[in-house]
Amino acid sequence: MECQIAEGLKNMTMFNFKYEEARWMIMIKKGLTILIVLVCISLLCAGPASAAINTIRQGNTVFIGEEGLDISAAMGPDTSIGWWASAADIYTTSPTQTIVLTGRITSFTVSPAEFGGYVGNWYRLNSTGKADGTAFLVADPQLAFKVEDNSYGSGLIQTLPR
Repeated sequence: MECQIAEGLKNMTMFNFKYEEARWMIMIKKGLTILIVLVCISLLCAGPASAAINTIRQGNTVFIGEEGLDISAAMGPDTSIGWWASAADIYTTSPTQTIVLTGRITSFTVSPAEFGGYVGNWYRLNSTGKADGTAFLVADPQLAFKVEDNSYGSGLIQTLPR
């Protein structure tokens, strides 16, 4: 009788060991599945966030001092841009400022030497030098901040040019 009880306890212990091993394996599989799902979700979320921020489309704003811009989407087949003073008619007058972009459309710099004093809309120029639609808008970067003195209850707003 004791032998049967001992044999039963041995089988029961073996069953518990196999049961515990099976539970452990199931937990590992579930953990790996959850990990794979989380990695896939993070890759899907990171895709749109890592889109190129240096690609400029027609009508986008660029700032003086920006470098390494790809403006090919804004330029289409044209290789020159022109800027007109605000009151000028872009269809009947020549541009005030013209810049040839050959060789630098995919790595463009909005340099202060070329664009300083010429903020606003820049237009694509076709092969005859006529306006062929808006290329992009050049803006002067600015930084605004507010300093508050909580003990006095007033603030100072200051805007700094680039």
